Amino acid sequence: MEDETVLVAGEALIDVFPDDGADLATAERLRHRPGGAPANVAVALATLGIPARLWARVGEDPFGDRLVDEFAATGLSTRFLERDPDAPTTLALVNPAYETFQFYRAGCADVNLGSDGIPESLLEGVQLAIFGGVGLTERPLRNRLTQVMSRCATREIPVMFDPNYRDVLWDEDEFRRVIGKQLPAIDVLTATADELSMLTGTTDERAAAEQIHDRGCPTVIVTAGAKGARLYASARSPFGGTRTSHPGYRVEAVDPVGAGDAFTAGLAAELAKGNIDPDAALAVANAAGALATTDQGAMTAVPTMDRVLALIENSPNKA
Repeated sequence: MEDETVLVAGEALIDVFPDDGADLATAERLRHRPGGAPANVAVALATLGIPARLWARVGEDPFGDRLVDEFAATGLSTRFLERDPDAPTTLALVNPAYETFQFYRAGCADVNLGSDGIPESLLEGVQLAIFGGVGLTERPLRNRLTQVMSRCATREIPVMFDPNYRDVLWDEDEFRRVIGKQLPAIDVLTATADELSMLTGTTDERAAAEQIHDRGCPTVIVTAGAKGARLYASARSPFGGTRTSHPGYRVEAVDPVGAGDAFTAGLAAELAKGNIDPDAALAVANAAGALATTDQGAMTAVPTMDRVLALIENSPNKA
């Protein structure tokens, strides 16, 4: 079907960060750029050539205008991008020196996503859906996103999920409870080793993956940044019952922000194309994540599929 696509749902916001790399408290100048993990993933998918739609909400303000323009320039479908006349676009203050985030979110547009109702046609033509943990930190937004996840399960639409843990937004016990409750609706969980440990209470990665499988999610991918990723799949996984890993790619990294979102997009791109070879899928995901670090900005640094395939072809770490 021509309208088959990937749905990405959650926050679209503006990242604000020091212009000179200093601490936020002492920086004399600040810059801003489009951000939000779901928005980053959706833009990355469009750049990789995968039809994608973003369900998000931004304010009717200059920051919201910039996000709309950025999305349109990449070819991302903004059919389900909501504009809030009463709430401003959400901001995230990023401190590169300490890799910390502070969200200006209370009363902002992203938490009002779906306040006018979940669109009836949101899942039409969707063959894969992607969600993240930040969207589940606030009610009633949590309820709306989990409703859509449940609808995906009913329609047998595979769901990818990135916990994207932020300590300023989560209490660890609540994180474990809320995310754990959604595991039966998740088909592919991409998480760091620390996130996996928080969810399961064990640092034994294989045991943790098996626990996630037992709780309903058949695929666990542990991301390790420049060191690549490891995949644990049960028989119910789209990849089949297997374990494999990829060592990642060596690149000249400039900005790590957005690398994980590009990894998610690379993996989703392969699933959307029906590629269930786990080694090949990890190769594309790792290459996309690596290339996203070679320029500034989570969205502006996203590679095309041609660049991803060239890195794979010219690397000793071929799939």
